Amino acid sequence: MQRVELIDILQQGYELALKKAALEAFEGRYETEELAVMVDQEEIIAKALKLIQQ
Repeated sequence: MQRVELIDILQQGYELALKKAALEAFEGRYETEELAVMVDQEEIIAKALKLIQQ
């Protein structure tokens, strides 16, 4: 699988995970957009990609 494809898949998974976390984390106290500013998407995607490529 190409690096670009992996990044695309990880970004899609990140979005889904963020939406789910907004519903579950802190009893739904935060919206997806609020959680998004609390984490660094680029860093998470980069770490996930590094782990996959090991």
